[in-house]
Amino acid sequence: MYNGDNKSVLQSSLVNRNSITTLSSPVVGANSGQPNYALKLNSGESITHNRFVVPDWGNLRFDIHVPEPARLDDKDDYIQVYLETDDQSFILRDKEIDPSTLVEDPSLIPVDEIRAIPAAVDLREVHPQAVAQPLIQSQLNRIGYGSKGFETFQVNVPDEMRGKTARLRFKLHGDTEVYIDNVFFQSEHLKFGNPSLNQQEARTEQASQPNNYLIEKPQYAVSYNDSLKTPNWVSYKLDPSWLGGVSMPRPNFAPDLSLPFADATISEDYSKTGQNGTIAIRGHLVPNQDRERGIESYHTIPNPNTGAQDNYSISKDNYLTYLTTNVVPQPQYDTAWQKLEGDINTFVRKSNNPNNEVYVITGRYGSIDRIQSLLPSELPSKLPSQIKDRTSQFNIDVPEWLWKVVLIPEAPGQSPTDITTKAISFGVLLPNTNQQPSKLDWRKHIFSVNDIEDLTGYNFFSNIATEVQEKIEDNTTLPLLF
Repeated sequence: MYNGDNKSVLQSSLVNRNSITTLSSPVVGANSGQPNYALKLNSGESITHNRFVVPDWGNLRFDIHVPEPARLDDKDDYIQVYLETDDQSFILRDKEIDPSTLVEDPSLIPVDEIRAIPAAVDLREVHPQAVAQPLIQSQLNRIGYGSKGFETFQVNVPDEMRGKTARLRFKLHGDTEVYIDNVFFQSEHLKFGNPSLNQQEARTEQASQPNNYLIEKPQYAVSYNDSLKTPNWVSYKLDPSWLGGVSMPRPNFAPDLSLPFADATISEDYSKTGQNGTIAIRGHLVPNQDRERGIESYHTIPNPNTGAQDNYSISKDNYLTYLTTNVVPQPQYDTAWQKLEGDINTFVRKSNNPNNEVYVITGRYGSIDRIQSLLPSELPSKLPSQIKDRTSQFNIDVPEWLWKVVLIPEAPGQSPTDITTKAISFGVLLPNTNQQPSKLDWRKHIFSVNDIEDLTGYNFFSNIATEVQEKIEDNTTLPLLF
């Protein structure tokens, strides 16, 4: 939002992102020679953006860089976001989760220290005793990567504000400074379109769309199907800024506490064999290797063995790929699909690749088996209280096929109106069975995006001009870039 054409927003506070010395890397996708502005807020400052019409769907998202996060015991440093009309004012926040509900014995953790400030952004880093599942989900408005680069946060928008003309106001509390950029509605991962089925896009409407329920996270976007108990699809942007970082242990899978439905899947549900004999793993749709960004914390904690002050590691992005709303049942040895994921990741990592920004949508098609969930009496004792309320057994559907559609813009940072027929798109369709790469080469299963649309009924990349969209979606050749 804060770019060279938007200088009506407190011009004196706009700074060129490339001049911010505390950033760990340059701006990804910045156009050469064109300033890329961020807004600097100092202690106690407030900024109000021009009036605009609130769109009919989508969270508000924005990027934050905090050169020096607040002390872990400092509850006075935070950002509030207000959405205001002439006669209404709302404080915008994401869903707040009480950490004491996520552990069997709350006395084992310092709940008051871990509990996040009820604000859009808590300017403290994720607490060292909450960097694992499921406690990380009570910390999502605290700083993770934001001390090294720009980290995306998001807040919910009240339904009563949809379609109204309003103002946004950011208020910085405390004694630090922050930079704000890319203030916008709707997920960045849906920049080129929210996939529609029968002309219906995913929405956060629990009653009317339980099987096409939209989940927007800073890391990806999901259409969740409560009948299948799996996502229909996930959509995400991948560029080098999401890769690298610190070495993190493989976390446990956890239920997604943002879901409003009564019966959410847990990791242990996948311990059962399907009715047709399927032995399934929890197959990521956003691969964990595509969200490897992490940091060594700005803060230190005492080493329990030596007493020395050690840094602790934070990777909110990686942990958020280990939610059960990002997985489908996948056979144990489907390494051909893993090879496809790895090859896309390698393509983005190539330092000499000028097209190293991709948009990926991954989904499921068909059904070959059902796995019964655990009975309420079989649930493990160490569960979030929301999951302990499960009242009945349900089925988790095993898809017959997995598909991907990939869009590679001509240059990083392009908007939908920038896309020309020089952009590259292609689709991949593979059976959801045990397959080794030597027996199933994904490169020999290339389809056009139009083919995947015809099969699934979805319309992809709808924000791109129709004539351009139809041209690039007709490609059936794997680009030489791979």
